[in-house]
Amino acid sequence: MRSMLRFSSFLLILAAGLIPLTASADCFISGQSTAELNTEYPELGTWKYTIELVWDSGDNHGLSHIDLLLGFAGHSCECDEFAFGFSDPVGLSSGWGEDDRDDEEPCEVSYEGEFECHGDPSLPNVEEPIIKFEPDGDDCEPGPIGSGIFVFYSNWEPEPVETPNEWLVFKAAGNKCSGPLTGELPVLGCETVATNPASWTDLKLRY
Repeated sequence: MRSMLRFSSFLLILAAGLIPLTASADCFISGQSTAELNTEYPELGTWKYTIELVWDSGDNHGLSHIDLLLGFAGHSCECDEFAFGFSDPVGLSSGWGEDDRDDEEPCEVSYEGEFECHGDPSLPNVEEPIIKFEPDGDDCEPGPIGSGIFVFYSNWEPEPVETPNEWLVFKAAGNKCSGPLTGELPVLGCETVATNPASWTDLKLRY
């Protein structure tokens, strides 16, 4: 799995200018999502969704976690109908070590992922279904400015993301910052397609 999420991959993306990484006096987060048929790990879902994002906390606080809003506010589905699968790790980002934050060489942060039906209680006004990306607690931590690639899986087909939006949210210390996502996310499928409640929301594959 790490071969799909190599640290060098998002450095190349930044170098190519596809997602600019610049310091800012104010916090920001932005990202792009792409969808493709999942031929490598079909047990996790028919579709693979890859999120490429960058952030800047606007100060010296590193982020604690990232929330991906799915655009499902006001849904009428049961929580166990949502259909998402996760690998372990779900993503990688740039970061710094606990004891060497002045080191010019970045380290690599790995993340865990989970679906939260009722949003994020640690952040105000994030009460709709989300996918949460959280560092796994290793010595390498996300920095104030960073970039990463994150992956999740679903049987639900992709559709274009509605814009403008603020569907990316991160927490850094006591601060909240939100920003736009472009690209594709899963269409809400539980209202039209029956799913096996035990099959997806808790499904993970470790590499």
